[in-house]
Amino acid sequence: MKNNQRIEKRKKRVEALSNQLKEQGFRKKDLFVDADKANIMALLTGILPSGIFFGAFIAFAGWENLKTINYIFLVPAIIISIFIHEAIHGFFFGLFAKSHFKAVEFGFLWDTMNPYCYCAEVLSRKQYLTALLMPGFILGTCTGLLALFLQSATCLYLSIFGHFGAGGDLLIAYLILRTKKLRKEELFLDHPDKPGVILFSR
Repeated sequence: MKNNQRIEKRKKRVEALSNQLKEQGFRKKDLFVDADKANIMALLTGILPSGIFFGAFIAFAGWENLKTINYIFLVPAIIISIFIHEAIHGFFFGLFAKSHFKAVEFGFLWDTMNPYCYCAEVLSRKQYLTALLMPGFILGTCTGLLALFLQSATCLYLSIFGHFGAGGDLLIAYLILRTKKLRKEELFLDHPDKPGVILFSR
């Protein structure tokens, strides 16, 4: 199925779900940013965690160790990590969704040459944030800690790539966290065609 067809199918599903939740007293709110702005902000959000691990590595291992890079391992590891990033999203989405992995959709955006993961079910704030942030934590933070333990520049650069790759996730997490949790019930759904989420609350 082409991406345009998938998006239209998602929109129809979202519309049906919105009507259903509206009858239950939920209000709908879109939380998203412009795609171009999202790409810029995603890069900026990756600078801080990458800088922290870069500085820590220099302090623990020294400047000289930054040059000891195993490119034979690093290059394919970076490429594979792009797909692992989406697989981690999918794992946690499937773990939390009521229909589990039937609610998870993987695809590939040929115009940007990027894989993606989409969850077709609503999740709680805690569940959605966990699924959203886990790839950055595992591929960025955990790999960064491994780099410090092993004093491996290869793992360090893989960690930096992981943090920048999670920049968009951090931006969406910011959109969620800046909404005040004042209502008794909140549900979050992947936006069908924009960088962001749909908030249902009552």
